Amino acid sequence: MKMSLLEREIEQYSKKNLLFLKESAVIFFVWNVKILNFLYQKRNEFMTKTPVIYNYLLVLL
Repeated sequence: MKMSLLEREIEQYSKKNLLFLKESAVIFFVWNVKILNFLYQKRNEFMTKTPVIYNYLLVLL
């Protein structure tokens, strides 16, 4: 009896954890897209003011 209760709790925790991981992945992806869009829109400004930093960012990506 106790073992099945423990198994059920572990299963519920696993489902919650998996859902959290999926939500985290979606949020991470959305923020990456937003950051890349921001950099793309500002690329001319970056290129004129600080081309070295911009090129460094491109290398990191």
